[in-house]
Amino acid sequence: MHPFLFLFMALSGSLCAQTIQLSGTVLDKETEMPISFVHIFTKDTKTGTVSATDGKFSLHIPATLINTYLYFSTVDYEIDSLLITRTNVSTTIYLTPRLYALNEIYVIPDSTLLTLLRRAYTTIPENYPDQPTRYVGFFQESTSDENGNLSKLVEAELVVYKEPYNRIREAPGQIEILKSRIKQLQSSNIGFVGGAFMPVTLDIVLQRNNYIQPQNMANYQYDFIEIKSWEGRDCYSIQFRPVSRDSANITGTILIDKETHAYTLFELFLERPENAHAILGIMKPVEQKSKIVYEQLDGKWYLKSVSTRSKHDNRRLKSPLFSSFDYITTQVQTDSVTPITSPHRFKQIQSRRFQFQTD
Repeated sequence: MHPFLFLFMALSGSLCAQTIQLSGTVLDKETEMPISFVHIFTKDTKTGTVSATDGKFSLHIPATLINTYLYFSTVDYEIDSLLITRTNVSTTIYLTPRLYALNEIYVIPDSTLLTLLRRAYTTIPENYPDQPTRYVGFFQESTSDENGNLSKLVEAELVVYKEPYNRIREAPGQIEILKSRIKQLQSSNIGFVGGAFMPVTLDIVLQRNNYIQPQNMANYQYDFIEIKSWEGRDCYSIQFRPVSRDSANITGTILIDKETHAYTLFELFLERPENAHAILGIMKPVEQKSKIVYEQLDGKWYLKSVSTRSKHDNRRLKSPLFSSFDYITTQVQTDSVTPITSPHRFKQIQSRRFQFQTD
């Protein structure tokens, strides 16, 4: 048995003890269409998840939180809540679209836009932690078929250690799994494990991805869209795309805080149709949507959440498979933070292997 799988099975009982399972679907109140990437969390923020592309969600809530509220939050919709009771087995949540007052129209010349993008990059040491930080967060990953039938669910509580953001590092972070569980709902010859390193690998600011580095901006087309309100703050909304097929086939939206010039959100879409023809190795996604969110605490910006939704289509599969990864930060520590000791450290090389693979 793989040691990582054994870890999940060994610790599953502690995670499930004295909990109630709550599942449901989040829909637009006006259109009744599903809403993805909705952040769903308890008042103490220690338990949470994110809705899938079909709006569905499922999580285990400690019985001690009965008669408190579960909150639903996402951009462009009003925050809503649900009273947690023992009868909450499956439910539908309707979110009301948020109405924004129109701001004055801004027009930013290309040269000014590039100056803004460079400014956001050069102020990373000012806006993000300049000392090691320790995160505690909730992690969930799942696999489903093209009909939305869930085949595997993994949940875990993680400790995330991160080096300071003031410069690029070869090994910028570490992961420890505090407790976890795995639930196999359908038999399959396709293994799906991994992703626990995503709070580090998908932290765009920490990793300094190509599309935010000034020296690589000539490879992308940037377009200013609008001034957008995000979590009560005005942000520059900027879209980008590669200028040639030789560049990585990734497009997306960047929100930059108007006051501090900090990155507050990334929404990314990656297409890799060539992965459908891979014969050997890891079965990588042919499409992937990602959302990375930061929030400000005591004058610095920290990773709040990461979500990905991927489609895996390959000649080795009878039909496409879909995977999701979600991470939500519940605690941040900045004082007296030390690296995770070796016996408890989850190795990054393991995380890279923990993806779709055939038996």
